Amino acid sequence: MLPGRFRSFLALALLASPIPAMAAGLDDCQARFTAAPEAEESAECFYRAGRNADRERISDEVEALLARNPDHPWLLFYLGHLRWEDPASAEEPYRRAAHAFIARRDATGEIRALADSERALNAIESIREQQSGESGRAGLLAIWAEDYYWLAGHLLAAEDVDAAFGVMERLRARTLLEALGRAQAVPAATECPAFARLSEVRRALHPDEALLSFQIGADAGPWGDTGGGSWLLVTTREGTRVHRLRRDRVALRPAVRLFTGLFERRDGSEERPAAGLHADLLAEALGEIPRGISRLVIVPDDALHRLPFAALREAQGELPLAYRYEITVVPSATLWLHWRAHRPGTAAEPLLALADPTPLGGASSPSWPASGRCATTTAPPCSTGSTTTWGRG
Repeated sequence: MLPGRFRSFLALALLASPIPAMAAGLDDCQARFTAAPEAEESAECFYRAGRNADRERISDEVEALLARNPDHPWLLFYLGHLRWEDPASAEEPYRRAAHAFIARRDATGEIRALADSERALNAIESIREQQSGESGRAGLLAIWAEDYYWLAGHLLAAEDVDAAFGVMERLRARTLLEALGRAQAVPAATECPAFARLSEVRRALHPDEALLSFQIGADAGPWGDTGGGSWLLVTTREGTRVHRLRRDRVALRPAVRLFTGLFERRDGSEERPAAGLHADLLAEALGEIPRGISRLVIVPDDALHRLPFAALREAQGELPLAYRYEITVVPSATLWLHWRAHRPGTAAEPLLALADPTPLGGASSPSWPASGRCATTTAPPCSTGSTTTWGRG
């Protein structure tokens, strides 16, 4: 039996485009495809025929057409529909359809390809949710994650920033839900959350805030094509700027491991790699943000989840970023928006905040250290019994 959520998706997909009033036979579908091979209705005809006839025989015919038209997005998309009873079998055509839609857009510039790609991703996610067991769902997410990076990277290259931002927010939500599910911290998710939009982020930001959203993909894709690459989106109330990063995932992972290893030593040896990562990740973006920005909301990705951004610096001998900006790290813009709209109430218990005022590297403490500022900004939301104490022990 067709799973409920997948059945709902198919109904929406069919309502989204015109369909023949009555299901056609295989001969009629072949004639339609010969007459108009690029039309969605021509490929959809096979799906409609397969609902009322020998599904396996219709699928074989679609696969034969794909042998001659291997990157036909609609044939791939509706082949996935024909295979809905076997999610593992349906995965491949949906994934290939997502790639083919964007490749078609790159070739023709048709804006409609974006909606087509979103439909393919919706179908992929619906298939994934039918997998039994966490290991099955996690394995499919690992396979499909590269499709999200690939799609978002191509959208950014085509300057469709809002769509690329939405694709990455979907991936962040899926990844977080998988992690929470494995930890049994939340029940298994059965509904997709509402993902943040850049327009909502801009409205929610304060005048002195900027949200930095990273996408750390590979330059080379796993199927021999170009990957999504690494990007940084910087959003303020004034708008969003896109920055292509110098290093991709393959180069950044060892660089982050090197820095975090040296950072743990606290002997100043981390200053040079800190400056290098600052140059690779932040220098261009921070040089272009509007004046008056003093708070950064950072959405990391991949290895950057383990990177202490506050410890990066412009150059050796310079103070870390924590002395220039108040830095907040969040899992996704969607969660940040939720937390911004639903602030916690006053704490029932007082807060004791402890901070080390000595800067990294052991330099003398300035009159108002960053750690002291952090501690004092933490205390006010708590109860009136909270106190802040900083100094040398």
